Amino acid sequence: MIPDVTPNGVFYLPPTGWLTSFYNPPFKKLIKYYKIIINFVVIFDAIKDWALFTFGRVI
Repeated sequence: MIPDVTPNGVFYLPPTGWLTSFYNPPFKKLIKYYKIIINFVVIFDAIKDWALFTFGRVI
């Protein structure tokens, strides 16, 4: 078995890549997607406010 710590106590990435999740956590992608969704919500809200101000309440 290949150790995942060097003799001086430093972790390293073994060739199998099983430690990849510690260096590249999947939630980083989720954070990026949440930021994109929040931007869409902010833009949609601004368009809605502009439409209400310009055209008044239609309903």
